[in-house]
Amino acid sequence: MHARIVSDPGDVVTFFQVDKYRIGGKVTNADGTPVKDAVVWIDRDEGEGFGKSTPTDAEGRYELYYLPEQEEGTNLSVTIGTTRYTLPENRVFHIPEETSVQINITLPSEGTVIDDKPPTLVSVTSPGAMYTGVLAGLRVPEGTRYTVTIPDKEGRFVLTVPKTVWDTKPRFFETKMTRFVEDRQLGWGGFASCRIFAGGSGRPFG
Repeated sequence: MHARIVSDPGDVVTFFQVDKYRIGGKVTNADGTPVKDAVVWIDRDEGEGFGKSTPTDAEGRYELYYLPEQEEGTNLSVTIGTTRYTLPENRVFHIPEETSVQINITLPSEGTVIDDKPPTLVSVTSPGAMYTGVLAGLRVPEGTRYTVTIPDKEGRFVLTVPKTVWDTKPRFFETKMTRFVEDRQLGWGGFASCRIFAGGSGRPFG
């Protein structure tokens, strides 16, 4: 079945799109041991592009989400309590555009300046992005299987459901979803997956 989400006059609807990318990685000491409770920061001199990670866990892992505003160098630093580790003076870190990235950081054994080249600062691209936007679904019993495509920029989508379910005249619903998806790229017209959207009665499931 082909359908369309129509907004009320004056409303601005954000249909499904990439919202942010993820920076993740590991913080270790000079001897390779993981650093716990460190926080990774990114920003630019004007205060734009600000991002703050979760504190590192027992394995030194952290993550934060960001949206590159333009291709410019970024300040990268790590704080542990009141101690702040930074890149060398007048040096910036360049984050690749339109991709998530894995940044592993090794802190110095002495001082607070991070050596900004491998193996103490290693960056590689990684899969996944944070998506957000409006999705449509049917209010049906939990476990009912159907597929629904991601609305295009005009709000149009396609829903496929067994005739026996359609004959019960289920009601449509719309919901705004934000989710990090790592195993695929999502786009207009792509099918919603039960691994992404299944979550309870009335949620898209296919």
